[in-house]
Amino acid sequence: MLLISLLRKLSLGCGVLLVALSWAPASAITVDLSANTTAIAGSPSVYTVTQAFVLPDGFTNASLSITSLNIDDRGVLQLNGVTIDSAGIFGPGTTTLDLTPIGPTIAQSYGANGPRTVIVTTGFVAGANSLTILVNDTNNGINGAPLPGGVNISSTSLAATLQYEILAAAVPTLSEWAMLILMLGLATLGMRRIRGG
Repeated sequence: MLLISLLRKLSLGCGVLLVALSWAPASAITVDLSANTTAIAGSPSVYTVTQAFVLPDGFTNASLSITSLNIDDRGVLQLNGVTIDSAGIFGPGTTTLDLTPIGPTIAQSYGANGPRTVIVTTGFVAGANSLTILVNDTNNGINGAPLPGGVNISSTSLAATLQYEILAAAVPTLSEWAMLILMLGLATLGMRRIRGG
C-alpha cells in the first residue's frame, strides 16, 4: 500500500513537472508608438498620421498608455478605426470633423491639446493594428470646410507606449529531462512490480 501511495504521488509530480516545462513565464514587451509630424503649407488640410504595429498570436494584457496628444487644428486618435482620444488647439469643444478630404463629415466633440492620462486595454487584434490621428486643419474656424491646401503649417504630436505580454514555450534543460525520465521510469517499474507481485 505504501508503494502504491508513493507511485501515485510520483505520477502526480510527473504531471506537474510536464505542465511546468510546457510554458515559460510571460515576458513583457514595450513598444514606443510616439509620433511627431508637420504638414507644410500647400498640403491637404485634412489628413491622417498612422502608426502601424503588429501583435503576435497569443499576446495577452495589451495596454496602450497615452500621455500627450496635440493636434493642429483638431482631430481624433483611433485604434483600429475606433476613436479612443481627441484633441485640438481650441479644445475642449465641438466641431464637424471631415474623415477624408471628400467626406464624410461627422459631428465630433474633442478635448484640449496637451498632457493626459488615457489607458486603452481593448480593441487590439493579433496581427496588424493601426494607431491613426485624423487631422482637420481647415483654417476656416471651428466648423470650416476642408481646403484644397493648408494655409497654415499643421502639426501633430503623440506620446504613447504599448505594453503586452506573450507566453513563450519553455525549453527544458538536460537536468529537467533527466528528472522527468527518471520519474517516469520509476513509476513504470513500480507498476510492473505491483502487477507481477
